[in-house]
Amino acid sequence: MLREICPVYKREMKAYFSSPAIYVALGLFLAFVGLQYHYIIKYFVMVSQQKMMSQEGMYGGMPPINLTEIVVGSMFGLINFLMLLVVPIFTMRLFSEEKRLGTFELLVTCPLRDWSILLGKYLAALTVGLITLAFCLVYPITTQYISGGQAENSVILVSYLGLVLVVAAYVAFGVFASSVTENQMLSAILTFVGLLSFYLVGRMDYGKGAMLFGKVEWADIFSALCAYTHSEPFSKGMLALPDVAFFLMFTVFFLIITAKILEARRWRV
Repeated sequence: MLREICPVYKREMKAYFSSPAIYVALGLFLAFVGLQYHYIIKYFVMVSQQKMMSQEGMYGGMPPINLTEIVVGSMFGLINFLMLLVVPIFTMRLFSEEKRLGTFELLVTCPLRDWSILLGKYLAALTVGLITLAFCLVYPITTQYISGGQAENSVILVSYLGLVLVVAAYVAFGVFASSVTENQMLSAILTFVGLLSFYLVGRMDYGKGAMLFGKVEWADIFSALCAYTHSEPFSKGMLALPDVAFFLMFTVFFLIITAKILEARRWRV
């Protein structure tokens, strides 16, 4: 199966890096993250100065300042949210462009299994997402440098692991959205709206008393399906099995659904 995946993967990677849209999206993403990092550092310096003045008696007592929580946690939370905007750009062309150009039928008639095609495209998009995360390593490295190593390495490591799981899940949903339409822009919109829904669904106020089968509240159900609820602990250095399992199951579920869509279209071809 690996022999079948590799040609599809190489083909997609070549298409990615020959497209100016990827470079523009990556450049804008990094520029915005860099700008926000500047403001986060300024905020941390301001709070630190206030803390020092508080200790000298000019202000009331302030709680201890946590560099990791303020800078590292805020940065990873920001990157997590921005991936909702970037991933649709990475995934919108995967199947939509094939259908628009009429090459999808040619692709599925090749001696390649559906899973080989799917995984080749998925891994290519995931690679681009991981490259994006790799560029973001400059921020925790810079934080460690300017703070003299005060940031907690364990929190940084867990946060990055969490981002990898998040991107893997987001890309899987983007591949699914790309498989259901021939329009790249519509694919990007579907991906963004779908991911944003999963991101926000557990953060709404559904009130009390809305019960499911008389035992479980709807709010609990939505919270269990919320990407934000399961990704937030990563930025605090907490690695819990339910959170890891959520993103792994999310990824596998949408890959399976996409495989079924490809299988159904193959029969029509």
